[in-house]
Amino acid sequence: MEQIHLSESPPLLSRFNRLPLGPSGQVPLFFSAKSATTQSLPIQRPTSASNSAARLLPCGTRSLSTAPSAIRWALSARHTPSAKRPYAPTSSTLPNSSRCTTCCTSPMALSPNAASTLSRVGVYGVTVATDLDLIPSLPPRSDTPDLHVVAASEPIEFADQDLFYSSPTRDPDSVPAIRLYRVEDRFVARFVDAATFSIGSERIEYLLHDDTYAYALELWLLGTVLAFWLEWRGVPALHASAVALGDGAVGFLASKQGGKTTLAMSLLQQGHPLLTDDLLPLGVEGDAIRGQPGYPQMRMWPAHVRHFVDNSDSLRRAHPYTDKRRVPIGTDGLGTFCDDVRPLQALYLPERTDKTSIQIQPVAPTEALKAALRHSFLPRLVEAASWQARRLNVLSQLVEQIPVWQLTYPEGIEHLPRVADAILDAEA
Repeated sequence: MEQIHLSESPPLLSRFNRLPLGPSGQVPLFFSAKSATTQSLPIQRPTSASNSAARLLPCGTRSLSTAPSAIRWALSARHTPSAKRPYAPTSSTLPNSSRCTTCCTSPMALSPNAASTLSRVGVYGVTVATDLDLIPSLPPRSDTPDLHVVAASEPIEFADQDLFYSSPTRDPDSVPAIRLYRVEDRFVARFVDAATFSIGSERIEYLLHDDTYAYALELWLLGTVLAFWLEWRGVPALHASAVALGDGAVGFLASKQGGKTTLAMSLLQQGHPLLTDDLLPLGVEGDAIRGQPGYPQMRMWPAHVRHFVDNSDSLRRAHPYTDKRRVPIGTDGLGTFCDDVRPLQALYLPERTDKTSIQIQPVAPTEALKAALRHSFLPRLVEAASWQARRLNVLSQLVEQIPVWQLTYPEGIEHLPRVADAILDAEA
């Protein structure tokens, strides 16, 4: 799980509690839990019927100008397993009313027509129609969209009793990095107090509660939100990079800084198209499991970027609070991108050592399954949604069908061409 560590001190103001509006249209604003001092912040009363819930969660509850340290928690898109720390609401965080409504005055969030036209693009093997201006240049599509991703035209409603997951990762004010609610035929994902996504089977709507976080919408969408939506549809995702080889593809399973991106880049340099970086969806077609394409971009640390890219200083940061760079792939970038679903022919578990030799050894199916589970996306969320059995079935089928290899290779980016040659020889 990537955490963004900032030097700024924790924010002074704690989050808003959900409280009834006062007679003057004000809601109490609390300072730290140790302080009994309160102030009032004027907020505008809702005018439409859809906004007339008894209790509102006001927008502006989280601003980077006053609370930049919240970002390190909000950008945690991948949640790894650990001991359960159940969400325990208190009387100060739960209203008496049965339903809460998120509300945002961001023009992006509540405009019925945030964009005059929707871009139709491909990502993770599905066609998406969206009004978001995404930085990665996603492949255009002309077929019927599988999913619409648009700004919400009205507030997203959910009740506190709908909560079924609360992340143990919390910001300095104990606000969970993500909360998930099950509301009838959809899910609601709340990222700290910065943005809310309503996730339906064919439509995802988003509300941005602070324009300062506009850049993070893309990160949350292309990470947690779409990974969760895919899992809902029976398409689990691995934390892996993958490269197309011939008619198939090979994947590299690894955690953060485990070598998967640099291995994929080394094969890209030898003319093999990138299939995905970081998130590898596994589509089941009959008895076959196929790797679904991600998007034509890689994210790399500056030291690695300088090794592969001449004009590395001109590349954009992955987001404003990291040194990682966006490396475009394909048009106006490096190498080529594979936008087709490919059958997986092998998975590699990379391990760097201080030895100079390169070894590729088979991994027993039982150990391969453990590795696949360890490197799967959103394990806590999948467990909370009771989807573990379905995921286990897919991963079991995967390790029975294709070989999984332990790849041991020397530390040092200068050795990567030799490692790429060894992989290609093994797959020949």
